[in-house]
Amino acid sequence: MTKQQQKSLCELNKKAELYLTQGKLEEAILVCNQALEIEPNFPPIYKTLGNIFHKMGEIDKAKEWYLKAINQQPELAEVYANLGSLYAQEKKWQLAIKSYQEAISIKANVPGFYRNLGKIWQQIGKIELARECQEKALSLEAQYPQASEYLKSGKNLLENEEIEEAIAHFQQAIKFHPYLASAYQNLGDAVAKQGELTEAINYYQTAIQIQPNLWAVHHKLGKIFQEIGELDAAISSFQLSIEINSNFPWSYKKLADILQAKGELESAEKYYQKVIDLKFDVWEVHRKLVKIQQQTGNLDRAISSCKRAIKINPTLNWFYRRLEENLSKLEQHDLAINYYRSLLEAEPNNIKWLQALGQRLVKIQEWDEAIIVYRRAIKLEANNHLFHSKLADTLQQKGLLDEAFASYQKAIEINPKFSWSYYNLGETLRKLTKWDEAIIAYRRAI
Repeated sequence: MTKQQQKSLCELNKKAELYLTQGKLEEAILVCNQALEIEPNFPPIYKTLGNIFHKMGEIDKAKEWYLKAINQQPELAEVYANLGSLYAQEKKWQLAIKSYQEAISIKANVPGFYRNLGKIWQQIGKIELARECQEKALSLEAQYPQASEYLKSGKNLLENEEIEEAIAHFQQAIKFHPYLASAYQNLGDAVAKQGELTEAINYYQTAIQIQPNLWAVHHKLGKIFQEIGELDAAISSFQLSIEINSNFPWSYKKLADILQAKGELESAEKYYQKVIDLKFDVWEVHRKLVKIQQQTGNLDRAISSCKRAIKINPTLNWFYRRLEENLSKLEQHDLAINYYRSLLEAEPNNIKWLQALGQRLVKIQEWDEAIIVYRRAIKLEANNHLFHSKLADTLQQKGLLDEAFASYQKAIEINPKFSWSYYNLGETLRKLTKWDEAIIAYRRAI
């Protein structure tokens, strides 16, 4: 089995265990079957299948998978305990006793093993043995408060960056309570701070085996896998985190970052969008979303994304620049015009939008609206000779030659060095049959 296959199998097993805890049993079976297609001999999947069929009440199938698991991996204490539970259901007391004794010989500090064995002894009238088992279970459970104390003190030490001491306390907590998932999780955090990423992965995976629905641990695993370049494992971990907790934006972001790096832009866009739906003010994600939409040629979506970001925070110049850039690339003038109109509804005094709208209207010969737009622009910037000149051009096209003449004169008054105003003034005078004045204007244009 290759290293990559091993990782894929572990990820599939985690997914199946998660589905099991969520009660999605058919989905869990499907995932297990996917794993068995990769590698038919994988004991952790056998164990998970046994747990699934156990939950479904299919005792014979559950036993079959449990037995396959321990035949290949005899140290699986939990599997022996689960077999003991199944045999007890069938009143096969000797097989049940043997199974629990095997579980205890592998892991001697699990209270549940003793408690369930004690119940079996009681069923067959072995009262003294039953009492001994119950006392042992209580004795072990009495250590749980000590485990909690070590866990609490370990967290405090970790917060104070006393990492070695924190690790020692978490290990003590596990000694008193071997199935304390949060102790393994915190151990993972501690060794990750030391840069021991492989060790951190092992602790996190142990925490998930005990408690598969720890979404934060799946997220942390994803971050480590991403850091060490195991991107497929990272993707799987972030997806599991999302499946458990769909309201945590950072798993979506991390997943989108990986997909973007892999060139899977459509999927990346979907996950970036989800980040924004959950947390609207992550501007880095807004920018990445716009860049992907530009890169894939989805100008409409890029424009909408820019507008949304600007609406949330009008001070973000980057989005204004991208909005202008994307609008300028739109070949459909009517679509661009509608965008500019909507932008001006929100910002009626935005001179850039007025200028761009005027230019688009002129291109489709919407003279009346173009005249209105340029007059609005002149009200805002009365000394902008280009606006007077553009207004005059539009008036001339409309046939309003006297008004065009007056606007060209105003443009020349503001900027006497702009030759095109003289030339266009000459054109207007020619149309008015004012030949002598037209000749003077043409000469000044030269």
